[in-house]
Amino acid sequence: MISLRSRFVSALVVLVAAGTFAAGCSSDRRRRTVTDPERGRIDLFITDAPPQLDRLRAVNVHIERIDAIGVIDTAVGTPVTAPMFLAPQGQATSIDLLPLRGGQRHQLATGDIPRGVYNAARVYLRDVEVRYDTPFGEESYSTTDGRLTIAGAQPEADRWYFDVELPGGVEVQPGQTTPILIDVDLFESLDVQGDLEAPTAMTFTPIARVRPLTAEFGGSIAGVVRTDRGTVDTQDDQPLANASVTARRDGAVIARTKTDAQGVYVLEGLAAGPYAIEADAPGVEPTQTDVNVNEGQRTTQDLLLAEPQS
Repeated sequence: MISLRSRFVSALVVLVAAGTFAAGCSSDRRRRTVTDPERGRIDLFITDAPPQLDRLRAVNVHIERIDAIGVIDTAVGTPVTAPMFLAPQGQATSIDLLPLRGGQRHQLATGDIPRGVYNAARVYLRDVEVRYDTPFGEESYSTTDGRLTIAGAQPEADRWYFDVELPGGVEVQPGQTTPILIDVDLFESLDVQGDLEAPTAMTFTPIARVRPLTAEFGGSIAGVVRTDRGTVDTQDDQPLANASVTARRDGAVIARTKTDAQGVYVLEGLAAGPYAIEADAPGVEPTQTDVNVNEGQRTTQDLLLAEPQS
């Protein structure tokens, strides 16, 4: 088994709590005002999953539903499960993760949930399909053709589900918005078997981190990664695509992403405070710099990766 292990990175699913179900609904319905005093809105977005390899052409995730689980109703103290997103009956919403890069977001759905404290989300997958260039042409690997296996998730009839814990719980109040960032680390989640040029099979193991996107965790770091040829002239510094950028705090990985074709990266969902930002790519020297994030603000930090001296 060969893992795609060079920091192949974040598929970010943003869940924003505040009132109306909108999968397949019109834009007018999405904008309606919530009047139920016991419910808040959930908006689902997905973003930032760049490719690790030039051969990777698509990572299509077919999501059937997402539930909030382990919910404690603040009024009666009873655990419940609340659907946050339901695809049309018998179908699944398909999202290609690869085009969502550099902080771009795609709205997946929006839905009503009761007030309460939410401590986990359960994601139901109908299928995952990876399209990959081989010497024989573009190949598809999916659960439907038996060439892709979903691991680390529970099978249920013709679908799979996995749970993502919300550390400390997230309280949803009527009429308020409580955003949550589910960061699915695609680099850790996707393995190939056999030759990297022509895999015999693939395995998708959902691995995710979760952090809120409230004002406390609403900071971000963004910038451009370039190659540094060691000259005084900065005009020869070139944007570097597919460079790995990682934010660490006290040695722990907090966020991770890849640069897009213009060398742009965005790290979101960061609490205020100091971070060590690491950038790395094949053929250049890695770099690290310290960055301080202010609460709810975006910090700009460009990075230079030096080419090895001959």
